[in-house]
Amino acid sequence: MKSRLLILFTILLPHLICSQEFKGYTLEEIQAIHADFDIHQQSNKGGDFTRYINSHMSEFWPHQVLSRSGDIRQLDYHFREDVRKFVTKTWEGEIPLEEYIKSPLVDGMIIVHKGKIVFEEYPHMKEYYKHHSFSVTKPYVSTIIALLEQEGKIDVHQPISTYLTELKGTDWGAVPIIDVLDMSSGMGIDDNHFAQLFFNENGWIGNDKSKGGPSGQLAPMKKTGPSGRIYEYFSLNTEVLGWIIERITNRTAVELIEERIWQRMGAESDALMFLPNSNDRMYMGGLSATLRDHARFGLLFTPSGRISPYDFIPVAYINKIQQGGRPEIIKNSGPIDLFIYDDPITAEHLVDGEPPRHSTYQWDVVMNDGDFFKEGGGGQGLYISPSRDLVIAYFGTRGFDGEGRILLNNLHQIARQLAKSGLFDE
Repeated sequence: MKSRLLILFTILLPHLICSQEFKGYTLEEIQAIHADFDIHQQSNKGGDFTRYINSHMSEFWPHQVLSRSGDIRQLDYHFREDVRKFVTKTWEGEIPLEEYIKSPLVDGMIIVHKGKIVFEEYPHMKEYYKHHSFSVTKPYVSTIIALLEQEGKIDVHQPISTYLTELKGTDWGAVPIIDVLDMSSGMGIDDNHFAQLFFNENGWIGNDKSKGGPSGQLAPMKKTGPSGRIYEYFSLNTEVLGWIIERITNRTAVELIEERIWQRMGAESDALMFLPNSNDRMYMGGLSATLRDHARFGLLFTPSGRISPYDFIPVAYINKIQQGGRPEIIKNSGPIDLFIYDDPITAEHLVDGEPPRHSTYQWDVVMNDGDFFKEGGGGQGLYISPSRDLVIAYFGTRGFDGEGRILLNNLHQIARQLAKSGLFDE
């Protein structure tokens, strides 16, 4: 029997196809969204209400700016009709990509092959909107960890307490950092509950600034099991990585992402990082940026993207992502409850029915052919295929059916289908 989530998309099928260009929002619509805004409804309401907030986050929350610098990395266009006409296999049937992309669950999608844009559509947003990426933020944080690792400033096989000394003697303190990177810390499996608790106590909702920092928020937590054994998606793992970066460098991880990634990759726009209060950034999922700039980040991991001066991601790190993970962690996991889904799903179903090889360095899934990707809440994603010189990035907004059940786009599966289609093998 299909998961109930997998059949929800069919309910809105008659309404999915639209041909008109996105025109933006009227003053009355914007005023109504602001008047109706409630912090608990940003994601829970869905549709145009949530879409506007996701693509205009700085109107609703405080943010820190990641400033771009230097020359913009130009992305040439080579639109391909065969990509546009590619027939996707979705939950509701086979649909050409050019039609599927018009779904109200899709905000934008870009495909870059050999450094050139072969497909780009923005059915429900402007191309310059800085859209909230949710957990697609996480690999930016782990990439900073990898750069510090290359410089000998961190040993990821050491326990957390080596760097966050105040956690010595706690359950968190004994966890090796590599287990945090690989989402196998053994510290939590109910991501929604703990993420909500984290922000309630850290100024996002309750605005209580008295409980910020690792000692106040992490020390009381207890293990749910041994670390390094099974995959458990837990967003506080990324917060821990951010705090470790801060402790090692005496700078915020946001500053380092700005300086060591954003200002070196040829970004065309500034980015934003959600800043709930002066103590802590939202390392687990606070980045808002343009879709093209997410694709530029992805290019740093591909052959055509790694030309000077954009070759600053160590080859050793890319090899580690592709080959250095621990397959047994996912194999031991059984049903996996990713925070972007309502129902637990088995690992085999994560990527177009194909079992992944492993998960590592905050990338959700690494496939046997070396492709890897990260997905974020509400339908965001970044898919990278180094062997095919391919990057696929997308934004989405969740919807709900008449019974209140979640509707999500199927682009994580479609990205894998595109990669395996043969369209990008030469």
